[in-house]
Amino acid sequence: STLDRSSAASDVYKRQVLVEQAALKTIKHIELNLRHSFAIICGVNKNGSYGLAIARNLYAEGKKVYIYIVDSLNLASEEFKYQYNIIKNLDIEVSFLETLGDLDEFPSELNKVNTLIDAISGIEFERSFQGPTEFVIDCINKSRIYTISVDIPSGMDYETGECNIVCVQADLVVTFLELKKGLTKTSGIYKQDIKIENIGMIKRG
Repeated sequence: STLDRSSAASDVYKRQVLVEQAALKTIKHIELNLRHSFAIICGVNKNGSYGLAIARNLYAEGKKVYIYIVDSLNLASEEFKYQYNIIKNLDIEVSFLETLGDLDEFPSELNKVNTLIDAISGIEFERSFQGPTEFVIDCINKSRIYTISVDIPSGMDYETGECNIVCVQADLVVTFLELKKGLTKTSGIYKQDIKIENIGMIKRG
């Protein structure tokens, strides 16, 4: 019905407003006078949609942006698909980390930038990665490049702070709504700066 379509459109709009807010609130904490080149590594979930929106906004600021997508578009969330369709119309280099060749080149690809943005997995992470994600996170950590995680470092349990086999060792975490329990329980290997931003989400019951 017309009412159902209107409600669905309203829901899509609300979700995209949250994505845009997440992007802008993350960029607020990036020293744009010092950081001019970015590799943004995205899952295909809601967290990945934040990464794509960050990429688009950094591109609008005149920054050099490279996007790397982990996992298949067949598994993409609706938020991710929406942002990806926008990205396709911009002059931003997008690479998929799928083949062995892609993965072999990934560590040297990171050397093109001075900032990494981790938008691989957020609080929806359920202790198992798809495809090459563990390798990708290991490359991020070994690169020693300044790394920003969106909402929570990928691979970390947001309640316990425990890692899967590996999780991103971020320098900065911009987390949304409230300080996640896991970020208060991390061990000494994490030296990250943590910023908390409200993007209009409703707290869990």
